[in-house]
Amino acid sequence: MPPRSEPRSRHTTWVYLGEIQPVLLKWSSRYDHLREVTREDITAARDAVTGQQLEGRIVAPRSLFRHARKNGQIFRNPTIRIRVPRQTGGVRQALVQADIDEAIATATTPDIRLVVALAAVHAARPKMIRTMQLDDVDLGDRRTPSAATSARSTT
Repeated sequence: MPPRSEPRSRHTTWVYLGEIQPVLLKWSSRYDHLREVTREDITAARDAVTGQQLEGRIVAPRSLFRHARKNGQIFRNPTIRIRVPRQTGGVRQALVQADIDEAIATATTPDIRLVVALAAVHAARPKMIRTMQLDDVDLGDRRTPSAATSARSTT
């Protein structure tokens, strides 16, 4: 007998139920049992929403079908290998000129000016700026630290 998994919190159950309820109501008008739900139905429900709801439209049915399969209520899980599309990043917002002027005015020492230039001009990430060394900068080829680091790690 496999080890018992920990039950989900009551809050998670309600969130999943709230996310999947419209989909279940739609399916109940066409199907008599969860066994009849197909992979195409799952992907159609996923593709009907965007943004943060997209992940919930896969995670909630996956949990439901996994539970139903485990308890013998269905024979196969149609959510197997359906990927959750990854978000490409946060919302990009343009900086106001006042913020740019304040950052430039605050950068009074050469090292802080270098950090501002790396972040603003070369889009260097904080970790890369912290771990960057003089050997990473290639002035002859005009390479940014990220390009120099990636070229060095591939050789």
